[in-house]
Amino acid sequence: MPNSLFGRLIFASVLLLTFFFSFIAYMTVEVFTHNIEDSIKKSLVLENHVLLSVAQVDNDSISIPESLHDPRFNKHESGLYGFITDTSGQMFWASYSAHSLHLNAELLGSNKLAVGKNHFIKNEQYYIYQHAVMWEVVSDEPQLIIFSVFEDRADTNKKIADFRKQIGRWLALTAVLLVLALVLILLWGTLPLRELARRLKLIEKGVATHIDGEYPVELRRLTKNLNQLITTERKQRERYHATLADLAHSLKTPLAVIQAELELGDKNNQSTSTLMQQASRIDDIIKHQLQRAVVSSPNTLSESVKVAASVEKIKGAFEKIYRDKGVQFSSDISSDAVFKGDQRDLMEVLGNVLDNAYKACNSTVMLKSYVENRYLYIEVHDDGKGVALENRNAILKRGLRADVSGAGQGIGLDVVRDIVGSYKGKVEIAESPLGGAVFILSFQFML
Repeated sequence: MPNSLFGRLIFASVLLLTFFFSFIAYMTVEVFTHNIEDSIKKSLVLENHVLLSVAQVDNDSISIPESLHDPRFNKHESGLYGFITDTSGQMFWASYSAHSLHLNAELLGSNKLAVGKNHFIKNEQYYIYQHAVMWEVVSDEPQLIIFSVFEDRADTNKKIADFRKQIGRWLALTAVLLVLALVLILLWGTLPLRELARRLKLIEKGVATHIDGEYPVELRRLTKNLNQLITTERKQRERYHATLADLAHSLKTPLAVIQAELELGDKNNQSTSTLMQQASRIDDIIKHQLQRAVVSSPNTLSESVKVAASVEKIKGAFEKIYRDKGVQFSSDISSDAVFKGDQRDLMEVLGNVLDNAYKACNSTVMLKSYVENRYLYIEVHDDGKGVALENRNAILKRGLRADVSGAGQGIGLDVVRDIVGSYKGKVEIAESPLGGAVFILSFQFML
């Protein structure tokens, strides 16, 4: 069964039309055959009655005038044959047209007919009409006489076959025209559905923000509800981000005050140093948990973000931060590399991974992005010392770091892993051709 409404309707319509026209063809041929055979029967009845009316009994035999109503009786093998026999098939008279025929006596005679009765039968070769009378032909003894008229079926069978072919061709042509008309009607009738699908695709690509246009009454409620759903989802997402941003601001301000006050205190005091460490840890944890909370739930109505544009925005910041290190940054991003989700999620991922690459590299960082097998891939290479094979899984876990000498709590890659995982993707670490590590991020590329 075709997996589309249009395909289902066409399939069902073709199936129904095939059955309907096959039935019409069968019934038409049956009616034509019945009518033509009924006409032949009436003709044979007439010819039989003519033979009865002109037959004469004389000297133990039956004679028929040479000139008959139908000239086919007097034409050799004309297809119309007349016979007069007894019930055993004993011949009293045969038309000139039948002189070369060799028929079975059982076919000419009949023990089933009573006096004054008749029947119309047909076999593979002939239509036959027989009528029985009681005459005194031989020795003035009454006996049952069978008047038979035969007509060859060859011409009639040809007419029926020709009619069947003609009606089949005409009905097939009519069916094709009806199917074409039905396709046009369905294309016209389903146009609003295709337009609705096109509008939804534009929303998926981030080109449009809602469904607009005029739709039939049956679809208006659907389009209205979809627009309400899209609007509600976007407002809710923005409200979550705004609320969490407010929360982050509210928490970070008191922490900044605490850290500033502690810095004014005695840095040699062990208690003060411990408090500063814990305040810093609280700040990192808040950042981490907020980042986990704001990871957007990806869906087909998310915006489309070009990876190249996001990389362009973020690389300037790293050039300033790591200016003294003199890092050479390059990128190779395909034109179809599009992130299907919230831009803030992509920026967070790129920020964390590029920050690690800039820290770990000697002098070179390279970013590649491409689409393959319905996944978006982002690769970040560096020429640093790389990540040991036994540490590659460990450093993706919260609080674990490959480099313990620098600042930080080891939560950046955990945030990256959470965000990528929410888009049904994964984070892999391998050896880069540059000599260091390569972080390979894959996102399900929802079209």
